[in-house]
Amino acid sequence: MSSAVIPIASGVTGLVSLLYALYLARWVLSRDPGNEKMRSISELIASGARTYLNRQFKTIIPILIVLTILIGLFISSWAALSFLAGALGSMLAGYLGMYVTTRSASRTAEAAKKSLDDALKVSWRAGAVMGLSLAGVALIIISLLYILYTNVTREWAIPLVATGFGASLVTLFMRVGGGIYTKAADLGADLVGKVEKGIPEDDPRNPGVIADNVGDNVGDVAGMAADVFESYIVTITATIFLAEILGLGEGFIVAPLLYGAVVLIATFLGVAFIKTRNVTDPMRSVSGSLYLTTILSIALVIVVSLLIMPGEKALLSSLAVVLGIILTPIILRVTEYYTSHNYGPVRRIADQARISAATVILEGYSTGLISAIPVITAISIVLAVSYVIGVLLVGDLVSSVFGVYKILLAGIYGTALASTGLLSMAGIVITADSFGPVSDNASGVVEMADLPDEVRERTDKLDMVGNTTKASTKGYAITSAAIAALVLFIA
Repeated sequence: MSSAVIPIASGVTGLVSLLYALYLARWVLSRDPGNEKMRSISELIASGARTYLNRQFKTIIPILIVLTILIGLFISSWAALSFLAGALGSMLAGYLGMYVTTRSASRTAEAAKKSLDDALKVSWRAGAVMGLSLAGVALIIISLLYILYTNVTREWAIPLVATGFGASLVTLFMRVGGGIYTKAADLGADLVGKVEKGIPEDDPRNPGVIADNVGDNVGDVAGMAADVFESYIVTITATIFLAEILGLGEGFIVAPLLYGAVVLIATFLGVAFIKTRNVTDPMRSVSGSLYLTTILSIALVIVVSLLIMPGEKALLSSLAVVLGIILTPIILRVTEYYTSHNYGPVRRIADQARISAATVILEGYSTGLISAIPVITAISIVLAVSYVIGVLLVGDLVSSVFGVYKILLAGIYGTALASTGLLSMAGIVITADSFGPVSDNASGVVEMADLPDEVRERTDKLDMVGNTTKASTKGYAITSAAIAALVLFIA
C-alpha cells in the first residue's frame, strides 16, 4: 500500500463513519417518541442540555478566538489553523452526539413497551451516534491537515500537534464543567427528593429531576466525548510527530492514520452486529459488541501492517498496536467487575447498608482503591512491553541519527503505537458510554410518565448496564489521557 494513499483512505474512512452516524441518528429520531407527556419530558431534557451547551460555547468561543490570534502571531498561521480545527472538531462531535442522546430517552421508553430487545436497539444506536461522530470527525481533521501541511510547508509536524491543544481547550470546559454540573444536579435532586421529601428517584414531584437528567448528558456524553476526542487527537498527532522527528520514514509516519482507520472499520461491524434479539442480559450484548470489535481490530491491524512494512517490522509494529487494543477490554472488564451488581464487590457494598451509611462509605472507598491495582498493573505491563518492542522496531533507524539516545527515543515510539491502538478503540467505547445516559434517562421518562411496571423493569435492566458502561469508560478515559500525555511530552 502506497504511503501517499493512506492519509486519503483514513480521511475517507472518517467521512464514512460520520455518514454512518448520521444514518443512525436519522433512524433513532424516526422512532415513536411516545405520548404527549413523554414527548414533553424529552423536550425538557433536550432543551436543558441545549441551553447548557450553548452557554458553554459562548464562554469558550471568545477565549478560542483570542488564543487563535495569539498563536497565529507568535507561532505560525498553520499552528493557529490546527488549534482552531481541533477545538471546533471537539465542539462539533459533542454537539452532534448530545443532540441525539437527549432526544432518545422517550424513544427508548416507548420501545420498552414492546420488548427489552427494541429498547436496547434504540438506546445502543443512539449511543453509537456519539461514538462514530467522535472517531470520524477526529480522523477527518487529522487526515486533512496532514495532507494539507505535507503539500504546502516543510515545517508541518509542529503545526499538526497544535490540533491536540485546541481539543484540550474545549475539554477543559466541557469535561470539568459538565462533570461539576452532573454531580451538583444529581446530588441536589437526591437531597431534595430522597432525603428531605422521601420520594423515589425520578419522581415528577422532584423539581431537580430534569436537571439531573440533563446532567447525565452534558457530563457523560458531551463531556466524556470531548475528553476522549482530545486524547485521540493528541495520541495520533504525537505519534506522527515522533516518527517525523526521529526520521523513521513515511511508512512509520502515516501508520497511526492507517491503524485508526482499520479499527474504525472494525467498530462499524461491532456496532452493527450487537445482539438485539432474545436478550436476557443486555450487558452480554454490549460486551459481545466490544469483543467483536477487538477481535476484528486485531486481525485488520496485522493485515495492514504486513502491507506497509517489511516482515519482522510488520509483526513488531502490529504487536505494539495490538497491546493497546487488548488493554481496552481489560480496563473495561476490570471496571465492570468492580461496578456491576453481578459481582461480589458491589454486593458487599450493598450488604453494608444493613449496618449503617458509614460502613457503606468505608467499604465503597476501600473497594475503589483496590480496583485501581489491576488497571495500573495492566497499564504498566503494556508500557514496558511496548517500550521494548519500540527498541526492536526502530532502534536501528534511530541509532544512526541520535546515537546514545537510541533506547530512550526508539522505545517511546513503541509506546506511542500502543497508545494509538488504545485510542483507536474510542468509537466503540464512547458508544457504550453514551448508551448509559440514554438508558438512564429512559428510566426517568418511564417514572415521570407513570408507565406500567413492566416497562420500568425493562428500562431498569438497561439502566443498570448503562451505569456500568459509564463507569468503565471513565477508567478508559483516564488511561488514554495519561498515556497520550506521556507520548506528547516525550515527543
